Amino acid sequence: IDLVTQVLRAKSPFRFYGPDKQGMTERFEAVWRQRHLRKHALGVSSGTSALHISLCAFGVGPGDEVIVPGYMWVSCISAIVRTGAIPRLVDIDDTFCADPQHIEAAINSRTKAVIYVNMSGAPGRIDEVAALCRKRGVYLLEDCAQAAGASQHGKPAGSFGDISIFSFQLNKNLSAGEGGAIVCDDDRLFRRCTALHDLGFPRNNGRLDITDPDCALWGMGSRMSELTAAVLVGQEGKLDRITAAMRQAKWQIRERLQGINGLSFRTIVDPAGDSGPFLITLYPDADKARRFAAALKAEGIAGPRDSMVSLALCDFGLHWYFNIPSLVRKTSNSAEGTPWNHPANAFSQEISYGRGLLPRCDDYYSRGCMLTVASCLEPRDIDDIVTAFKKVAASVLGS
Repeated sequence: IDLVTQVLRAKSPFRFYGPDKQGMTERFEAVWRQRHLRKHALGVSSGTSALHISLCAFGVGPGDEVIVPGYMWVSCISAIVRTGAIPRLVDIDDTFCADPQHIEAAINSRTKAVIYVNMSGAPGRIDEVAALCRKRGVYLLEDCAQAAGASQHGKPAGSFGDISIFSFQLNKNLSAGEGGAIVCDDDRLFRRCTALHDLGFPRNNGRLDITDPDCALWGMGSRMSELTAAVLVGQEGKLDRITAAMRQAKWQIRERLQGINGLSFRTIVDPAGDSGPFLITLYPDADKARRFAAALKAEGIAGPRDSMVSLALCDFGLHWYFNIPSLVRKTSNSAEGTPWNHPANAFSQEISYGRGLLPRCDDYYSRGCMLTVASCLEPRDIDDIVTAFKKVAASVLGS
């Protein structure tokens, strides 16, 4: 609150100039860059804009394919489509992240980039994917929207991609209500990102530089405000404490539920690097999964109206490829039908996105559940959750 007040009193909420600029965005970018062991960091207006900016920085456009998992967030797909490129969906593995073998099989001469999403708070086998992308010469865009504060074997989530992005929307580990960030090491990519997030040109000491031919682009006006940055500067120092609390509570719950017949868990490659916001469980069939989620809510494992404390994954909406009507129907923002009808994308006529394309996504969608793990759970809350799980398991699973 003090930092936000400081910006307001200075009457300088714009990052590049003002009567008394406080430099909050630069402060946040500095700590975010250091946290992720990267050379560059850029604050932007949202995770959605970070995805779009990154793909444009790579030069993605008509005639290109971008590989993306079928379990993600709709923004991943919209970022691809809005560049004029075509999404190439791949299935997930037992980590609920993109399967490296499926990614390798999907790479072809049109593949420009892979979007790897660290879903539900923890990276999957991203080290394998990063090595594969380097070997095949395609860009890796690492989506850490749900995984701020996570790591894999000591390496931070956000340090694997050619560009890595974050979201600070309300539901994320670190939140300012809205906002996003881009991190990378490559100077040229970063300069393009800075131009794209602004007016299409980079800045030197706050002034637009229109002399660089590589950065005469079309900007998106997706700058982070000093007010958003002030919130993030204040919150960033709490991130490790938040994720540690969620991780500890989640793994206590998980360990106490081991051995229940008919209940299994998502694979976490590195439990010590799990940021902990979600406990994903799997059941023998779709009916049992739905009944389990409903019964947990009836036992009081629920939050305010419209919250996502406990739900069946089939209610997780736009995270699943076949639940995105604009993808399944190949709709467009323009009357011309871009990108689907673009001459360079003629190959896309053979691609469909309906349910049945990705067997493991379809399977996990139907028989999975998710419990949101708060960072403020007390021991008695954990006891209540475990008690409720065991009671419901006895009823629904006969365990």
